[in-house]
Amino acid sequence: MACLLRICALLLLLVFAPAQAAVRQIVLYNYYDAPPFVTVPGQGLTYVLADQLNRLGSGRFHFEVVVMPRRRLDLEVVRAESGWVVPWANPLWFGDASRQRYRWTPAVLRDTDWWLSRRDKPLQLSQLKEGGSLQFGGLLGHRYPDLADAIDSEHIKRYDAADYGSSLRMLLAGRVDFITMPASVTVWMRREYGAQFPRLLLQPRNQSYERCLFSPNGDAELADFLAQSVQQLAGNADWQRELRAYQSRDPVQ
Repeated sequence: MACLLRICALLLLLVFAPAQAAVRQIVLYNYYDAPPFVTVPGQGLTYVLADQLNRLGSGRFHFEVVVMPRRRLDLEVVRAESGWVVPWANPLWFGDASRQRYRWTPAVLRDTDWWLSRRDKPLQLSQLKEGGSLQFGGLLGHRYPDLADAIDSEHIKRYDAADYGSSLRMLLAGRVDFITMPASVTVWMRREYGAQFPRLLLQPRNQSYERCLFSPNGDAELADFLAQSVQQLAGNADWQRELRAYQSRDPVQ
């Protein structure tokens, strides 16, 4: 009898092991550690996205969020040839305007950016080209193509912070003259620094842009799944409700 039970157990392992082994573990690299993408450790829009992808990929993929700074992310996506995806990105930010280097999904979110300066020293948009003695507060590892020439020629001096909260505090303390911030982040910073926001002037930096997911160019199985998933989420009421909950109205209002 004991022998029969062992044989049955072995048969069960043989039947179910292939299915379990077929589930691919995918790292969801998130380089935005500010709300709404990460609100507190383990929570935020990035984790909601991971849950949705796990639901859609049940039995095929399992996504695990790993938060890391942009500089380290740049190294990881070059080192690892498969098994990862980066959310909330745009091809221009990763030197892939032609979308040939990586596989990109349709837009999962639309966003826009703001210039923030202090009302006691308001930024004149013409100064962005003229430069002068302006001091800009950026984020470590982030690229700013519209400021690149002025920064390279030292017409604008760049001072980096680790995150958006630190960048905003630099501005409020007068250590830099202006910063930039996505609208999706600004509305959350306004909640945290609400008493300080009347001191700030917000001006549009650009037109709205797409935030997409990208994955390795050589991993067609993952890329196809992500593209299909984003299309499904566009029509998913629960996901759209989550997006509305994490997004807010224009912060200038």
